[in-house]
Amino acid sequence: MKIQIKSIHKKILFHIFLWGTWFYLTLSNTSDDQFYTRFVFLSSLILLTHIPLFLLNTEWLIPTVLPKKGVSIYFWSLIFLIFLFTILHSFVREWVNEYLGVPSKKVTVTIEV
Repeated sequence: MKIQIKSIHKKILFHIFLWGTWFYLTLSNTSDDQFYTRFVFLSSLILLTHIPLFLLNTEWLIPTVLPKKGVSIYFWSLIFLIFLFTILHSFVREWVNEYLGVPSKKVTVTIEV
């Protein structure tokens, strides 16, 4: 079954409904434990950085860049977006870890002579 939506407004509403349902179901399945609820909510904030990457790939790169510019430009654009969103993801993760009070994972190496 292939779902094809022509109107941009309907596409936006479809994605809002889809991602909103995903977010709601994630939060509604949490138990009464306050720590678990907070953990799921903050983890969802980290995972929300994946939504723009998905939308940019499916709504812009594949329909416009891939047919017009070719496979190599598409892959380089995709690699650039993944790099950009990896940096964004790490900033959001650090912000959430600071909010939760989790110490950062900085590794120090000492060499004794």
